[in-house]
Amino acid sequence: MARRAHGGPHLAEAGGRAVKSLDAQDVRLLKQVIRLELDAVRADSGVDVALLMGADGRIFAASMPTALRAREFALMERMKAQVPALATALRRQRMQLQVQSYEEGSVVVAEVGRGSFLVALKADGSFLGAMDAVLGRLSVACRVLDHLIKEKGLSPEETRAEPEPVRKELEALSYRLFREAYDTTKTARKNREVAEFLRKRIRDRLGAGLVDEVMGLTYNELGSSERFMNDLLWQRFIETVVEKHVRRVSGDIVADVCARTWSRDVRRMVESFV
Repeated sequence: MARRAHGGPHLAEAGGRAVKSLDAQDVRLLKQVIRLELDAVRADSGVDVALLMGADGRIFAASMPTALRAREFALMERMKAQVPALATALRRQRMQLQVQSYEEGSVVVAEVGRGSFLVALKADGSFLGAMDAVLGRLSVACRVLDHLIKEKGLSPEETRAEPEPVRKELEALSYRLFREAYDTTKTARKNREVAEFLRKRIRDRLGAGLVDEVMGLTYNELGSSERFMNDLLWQRFIETVVEKHVRRVSGDIVADVCARTWSRDVRRMVESFV
């Protein structure tokens, strides 16, 4: 498995608007985005279990029900014993996938990249009847997983060479990763600190009773929220608060001081995160 997917978080500042996507920047996020893709494979194709495995039978990542039924468990145990032989057969015969049907259900083993395989299990007899749709989805998933474990990022520049279905899936993964993992990123921590700093300054200047109202109105006017702010939006946030609230309540001199000092302090806070 790859240790790192290059390319930073895509919370780009484009015209003061946050782009709601995230790149698999480190090992934890890489594992998370692979698991998201396996979850999507299960949901889209109707299989019971989706696994990213090595040729030696090791499971790198998995998406499966919280509790396996007896047939699912039996099929998974049978598959784990068979995967090394199936992987070897795929390599020797230059095949891209194999479909195996057992008493407990069916298994598809598809090559992702050298030494890694996508394995999908369906523990009933309906799997083969819908095989075209399943194989189409697994084909896209193999390209997506190969892109990820080769340490490629999720930015448009790094996905441009992929076929359109693969590009769309990588874009969707980037957004799902953003929604799931964003709160743990440096950008999220920065936004929380900046928001708390401005909350205290607004409370000191306008009083505790107006803090939530002023913060909420300003976010609404910007069409954003703390979660999706960026450096340009924070400066616009300060300008809006000062011009529409502080200047009206405290006058021009105080407003000018607040605009100057708040902007300076926020810029320093932002720079400290670089």
